[in-house]
Parts: sequence; C-alpha cells; structure tokens
Amino acid sequence: MDCLILPSRLDSFGMVVVEAMAAGVPVIATSAAGAAQAIKPGVNGWIVEPGDARALVSAMRHVCAQIARVRAMRADCIASVEDHDWRRYRARAIEVIGSLAGSPEHTESRHVAA
Repeated sequence: MDCLILPSRLDSFGMVVVEAMAAGVPVIATSAAGAAQAIKPGVNGWIVEPGDARALVSAMRHVCAQIARVRAMRADCIASVEDHDWRRYRARAIEVIGSLAGSPEHTESRHVAA
C-alpha cells in the first residue's frame, strides 16, 4: 500500500493512522480524525477538511502523481509516530478518563506537577 485514506467525518483517534505510519505508509485524513494530530502535512501525510470531496480527490491525485516522493516518505512516517504507540495511548486514555472522573490519583498528580 502506498497511502492510507481515512476520510472520517468524526473519529476520536483512529489507531489505524499511526499503525499505517509505523509501517511507513503516509496518510490522507480529515481534520476531524483525532489522529490528525500525528500528521505533519507533506512529511507523513496530508489533512483535508471533512466532507470536502474536491480536497480529498486533489490529495489522492497528488499521491498518484508524486508516487516516488510518497514512497520516499517512509522513514519520516516511521519516525513521526514513535510517541503514539499503544502503551502511550493507554496512558493518555487513563489520564483523560481520570480527569473526567475526578480521580484522586489524577488530581494529586496535577497538583504536584503545578
């Protein structure tokens, strides 16, 4: 595969994005995908607005027209997702859920860090 396309209208954080990049595959995703935060446009993928079919088609055409450049993005893709493995994803999820639930562990660590 040369490129993953994830034209989500709403997505909390599709691990498929970082899994593709970890395999050296650039991604075209929408800004509505939570994993868009891992995309550096032109470095490891491209971001389009959800529902913007023209922008999506344009990005896909760009990939086809620049396939050698897209394939050369492999190392940048792999390097860019080192901070997005499952262990770190789980730790961030626990932190967010803890903050929403008002857990004492999260509250205490927040005060210590301040």
